[in-house]
Order: sequence, then structure tokens, then C-alpha cells
Amino acid sequence: MNLGKFQKAKREQLWAKIMLAGPSGSGKSYSALRMAKGLAEKCGSRVAAIDTENGRIRYYADEFDFDDIQLEAPFTPEKYIEAINDAVDSGYKVLVIDSISHEWDYCLEVHNKMPGNSWTNWAKVTPRHDAFMEKILQAPIHVIVTTRGKDEYVLEEKNGKQVPKKVGLGYKQRDGIEYNYTATFNLAQDTHVAEVTKDNTHLF
Repeated sequence: MNLGKFQKAKREQLWAKIMLAGPSGSGKSYSALRMAKGLAEKCGSRVAAIDTENGRIRYYADEFDFDDIQLEAPFTPEKYIEAINDAVDSGYKVLVIDSISHEWDYCLEVHNKMPGNSWTNWAKVTPRHDAFMEKILQAPIHVIVTTRGKDEYVLEEKNGKQVPKKVGLGYKQRDGIEYNYTATFNLAQDTHVAEVTKDNTHLF
């Protein structure tokens, strides 16, 4: 087997893969469009958006210039892959996917309805999900995805009182998904401030 020769590594054109996560109302869609706008200006591209939220991203159409496609149920991995391919083939260099949680919900639903052994059934569902993730990571464009946090309430002390605060504990996606991305941001609902849980760029 001929592997070729080692050569000095250089920082070349890389395509950013970014995940924005948080509970509902934390500002994921808005933040994704702001980030996409900045990337698009740098690479001279329009922004494409895949919307699974029944047109919700269009609330920001007066503030941001982008083209969208509306994905409808069932939210199969293959449907997402086809939309990503369309964005690449159409020449976009920046893509927002809002959100990827619907894809995982679909995979869970398919798995839960399958008769027989749960472990064996995952072997049938997982390759479809893996193909979707691989498409995001290998697509020759910048991709910004949003994913819902698993919303829960915790008590936080404020001015001497215990006040409930909504937080995202984990993601409505496959465990460990955050490590696939160049950078992962967790947004707080009350402040809309992002905490970076992974950052290969060292910018944040």
C-alpha cells in the first residue's frame, strides 16, 4: 500500500463547521444568520438556509439577506443531504441549517417503531445518520447548524430569591455531536451570551 510521503503542514483554506446550541429563545437562528453574514462577506457568497422550523427563519429576512429552502416532515437524513447538495451545486459558500434536531428526532422515531432487538435496529438506523453528519463535515462550504438544547429549569439565586432559569442540558442530537464541529457555542436564554465548549480556531 502506497501512502505517499509526509510533507510540511500548512494552514490552508478550511471550511468552518459550526454548531450553535441552546434552549428555545436563546437566539440560535439570529446568531447563525449573523455569523453567516460575516462569513459570506469574507468569501463573496450569498447565504443559503435550510429551514425546518416552518418558515421561522424568515422573521429575520428584513435584517439579513439570504435564500432559503423549507424542509417539511418527515425530516429524513436523506432529505437534508439532498438540500446540502443543492446548496453546494448552486454555488453557495455559506449554509445555515436551522435546525438539525429534527433529523435526530426522526432517527429516534424510526428506531423506536422497529420491532426486535434495539441494538440490532440501531445498526440499521445509524448509517443513515452518519451519512448526514459526513455530508455536513465534508461539504466544501461553511456550514452553521443550530440544535435545540434539552430544555430544563434550574433554580438560581437572584437578589436573595430563588428564580427559575431555563437552561439547555445536552443537545437534541446524538451524544458527542459537539466534537465533530470546528467550533461549538452554547447560548444562554436569558443573556443570549455564548459559551464556547469547543474551538479548533483558537479565536474564541
